[in-house]
Amino acid sequence: MARSETEKEITKSDPPQDPIIPGLPDDIAEQCLLHLPFPYHALARSVSPAWSSAVSSAARRRSLSPSSSLPYLTVFAFHRPSLRLRCLAFDPISYRWIPLPPIPLPFPLLPSSFAAASLPRSGNLFFIGGMRADTYSPIPTVLSFNASTNAWISAASMPTPRAFFSAATVGDQLVVAGGDLNSVERYDPDLDRWTEISPMRRNIERYDAAVLGRRLYITGGWKWPFEDPPRGGQYDVDDDTWQEMKAGMRTGWTGVSAVVDDKLFVVSECGAGRVKTYDEKEDTWRAVGGEGVPLLLEKPYAACGVKGTVYVIGNGLSVGVGRVGGNGSDLNIEWELIKGSDKFADLAPVSCQLIYA
Repeated sequence: MARSETEKEITKSDPPQDPIIPGLPDDIAEQCLLHLPFPYHALARSVSPAWSSAVSSAARRRSLSPSSSLPYLTVFAFHRPSLRLRCLAFDPISYRWIPLPPIPLPFPLLPSSFAAASLPRSGNLFFIGGMRADTYSPIPTVLSFNASTNAWISAASMPTPRAFFSAATVGDQLVVAGGDLNSVERYDPDLDRWTEISPMRRNIERYDAAVLGRRLYITGGWKWPFEDPPRGGQYDVDDDTWQEMKAGMRTGWTGVSAVVDDKLFVVSECGAGRVKTYDEKEDTWRAVGGEGVPLLLEKPYAACGVKGTVYVIGNGLSVGVGRVGGNGSDLNIEWELIKGSDKFADLAPVSCQLIYA
């Protein structure tokens, strides 16, 4: 069948598409880009429109295939001189820091007033709420970063503005709780929708939080003058119920936490930075063998656990890499220090989240 004159003109005017990688069929080139590590995506996208499209496509395919993704630690850190928030990714294989795109906030925040969470296997990172430093008012803002697009976008705002609260991923949804409120809300990223769930028995201003299985644990930590024991609550996502945290757990939770192989570890913020792990059956904390975090790792700390390793990020983005050994009640940690670059000297970590990309 003869083509129309219009079809001939369109065909004639369309320039031939350059190959993604000269000398390779496009399907082979796309397979090569599928194995390009996440930190180099932004650079690769700048090569050409064809590369930009192919890298985005490869990133989406990797997000659907967890076995081909690699872990990265994403850290929110405050730049002290400007009080601006930055976000960077740490590659636990190469020990390199990679800046992520600027967080699109038009105003400064009070340090530690916001919360962060992630959906690790989908490569999603969330910035949630906080308190403006110029008006001292809480905000409902929610921003989402996705590794496949390397960009921040606005998500549905929280129904209630919050500051100094806890957030965590429980199952495949985000839960926000605490601050000066006892109401609790849950975010469904697939529907981009918030719903209210069972309230806490009493509000808890954030000190630390962790997820073990299908439970979220929130602690208010010890506060001066240390006359009253810390508040703590635990949320069961399946029953949609809150209970008081066990006494031993909340009184011994004295630092930042990391979950490794379904075990809760806490790096103490006092003394030599020793590590302990929680025994739920005995409701007690047990010291972990080995030295504390490296002495040159300066507070404040943020922590995260990945594949048998506790990562502790300190001031200036130095990283303590603690490899967990032993078993049962006889655990130990061997530490390695990765010194932060001088250009990060003014950065103080606030939160560390895991994503795969």
